[in-house]
Amino acid sequence: MELDIILISYNQEAFIARAVDSILAQCPADDVKLKLIVADDVSTDATLTIIKEHLAGSCVPVEFLPKEKNIGYIRNYQQAFAACMGDYVAILEGDDYWLEGHLQQHFDFLTAHREYSMSMNRYFRLMPGGEFKESGWGCAGEVRTVGIDEQLGSGNQLGNLSACMFRGSLVRAIPDPFYDLNMADWELGAYMAQYGPIAILRQQTSVYRISDKGQWAGLTDGQKKSALVADLRAMDSFFGGKYHAFCRKYEFKIKHPKLQRIKHNCGVALRRIFGK
Repeated sequence: MELDIILISYNQEAFIARAVDSILAQCPADDVKLKLIVADDVSTDATLTIIKEHLAGSCVPVEFLPKEKNIGYIRNYQQAFAACMGDYVAILEGDDYWLEGHLQQHFDFLTAHREYSMSMNRYFRLMPGGEFKESGWGCAGEVRTVGIDEQLGSGNQLGNLSACMFRGSLVRAIPDPFYDLNMADWELGAYMAQYGPIAILRQQTSVYRISDKGQWAGLTDGQKKSALVADLRAMDSFFGGKYHAFCRKYEFKIKHPKLQRIKHNCGVALRRIFGK
């Protein structure tokens, strides 16, 4: 089995060495053939130089995707996905890093459970002040299963692409119009979930570095709501209205959070009364 690793980077010289070293520290079983695809979006700092220095002498085959100019986050992913020929595709963004056993955990699960389109792991969030926090995507058992109804009807259930592994055949089938969306973990998870559920694995094998300088962090609550609704409607259009009911459900939650809480609490109370 072949596993492609996409390293996505842009001006992350302060963090990229740890990311690369965490890839090289993975020791999957002998039947897993790794290939590293470096998708640096023409960094203007030392990011690419550091990547090459840390990969020198590595036994993992490496492909550096050529670029003459910065093409942006979404098109960088599109180019990287197009270069993937393996059975599985794992992503690591340049400011995140993996822990021991990350790749093997996902490989073992997806190999044993063909019905799932992708998997992600619970992860640690590294806060701007250096504090580690656990992700909120917990599960009672070893695996939590998420369908497209939840991914679209309850909001993004992923949270970080560095915690994800996908089936390569599905990645290669992504149509060009998908990249006209504001492609991120929410959209990508919804696309995959139409072909099979998402598995959220209990073991925490990656670290997501939280930035207080990102575009999302700088938005007001009103701006965040507007952005979520716009992205949701774009996905609804992309899917041709097939999942409109799920999209409409989540849009209601975004626009009317107080009413949604009342509705939820009433439902809980009725289930307790009637035992359902």
